[in-house]
Amino acid sequence: MKINVKQWLLALGALSKLHDVAMPYFVAPREGLIRIDAGSRLFQASIPSGDVADFRVDGATLIAGLKRLDAPEAEIEVEEKALRLTAGRRKLALPVTLAGFEGFPIPAPTAWVSMPAPVLARLPWLAAAMSTDTTREPLCALEADGKAIASTDGHRLHVLPCDSAPARFEAPAVKAALRAKRVRAFEAGSVLVSSTPTKYGGPLQKFATWHQITTADFVLTLASNQVNELTFPDWRQILPRDPANASARLDAAGIEALRGALPFASAPQVTQSKERKTTIHLADDGMMLHGVDPETGEATERIDVVEVAGKGKIHLNTRYVADALEGTETATCELHNTLSVWTLDGGAQALVMGLRD
Repeated sequence: MKINVKQWLLALGALSKLHDVAMPYFVAPREGLIRIDAGSRLFQASIPSGDVADFRVDGATLIAGLKRLDAPEAEIEVEEKALRLTAGRRKLALPVTLAGFEGFPIPAPTAWVSMPAPVLARLPWLAAAMSTDTTREPLCALEADGKAIASTDGHRLHVLPCDSAPARFEAPAVKAALRAKRVRAFEAGSVLVSSTPTKYGGPLQKFATWHQITTADFVLTLASNQVNELTFPDWRQILPRDPANASARLDAAGIEALRGALPFASAPQVTQSKERKTTIHLADDGMMLHGVDPETGEATERIDVVEVAGKGKIHLNTRYVADALEGTETATCELHNTLSVWTLDGGAQALVMGLRD
């Protein structure tokens, strides 16, 4: 069987970023896929199909072998204990074990919810606010409720208008899509989809939720058999209902100045302390950014704004503010006591909780 080495390496590389590369990879050429079965989760990528026996192989060994060939194409032959690769005069034999293919029922196309293209384009911005704390699993996802899609880690919230059916996009699928986006821009037709979460329906339904990422080179499928009984928080409840104490409108130049000024005052920790803090002041004379740090000292910088109303101040984690302003050319900042609300291009909103004095 002749294989496209580049396509195999792209598929293997996508899988290796999702799970331990040293785990056994199940390769089923007749079914056109490479799979990792990690118990509670399944990861698989499509490859061109061919008439070669199914086998299991160490993922790192297979990736290293294909790279050593240094060729666009190669012939593969599967024997009882060896995978033989041939590209011109280069020949390699990798240890493998023969294994039978076990298929799983993938949801019907009608069960998939597609992430709209405008949302897919803002995926890095949404993912920035997604929790990485696996003990708070409901927050390790993007949640679409039919009108908007949201992400939160409990300290900040990113919300983007999204006209799609309700769906949850879990962390492994989001991370895989981000990697695909960084490696190569999403081409037309590339998409991230999620299935509607379901309870177990019998022995055939091993997995409860499915995600798929389609690129020009492969289809990446991720599945989980973890049925999460906890729900994503009702983020609309924390949207402020009272008028803002103060507000400021920034254009592209103001946003660039603010993002450029943030690093000097940024505090990586979430908790506030008297020794290290960053404060945004709004007053008649505009916006002031004031930072105190025991290592870098104290600094103040004025940010030009288009318009300002009211007076107020708030202590913030400036990394969260920098993430909120990523990719926008206009923004309106509103201060509501212990909460800052940033309204961005396209109706997106970012809420950043204030830190304690």
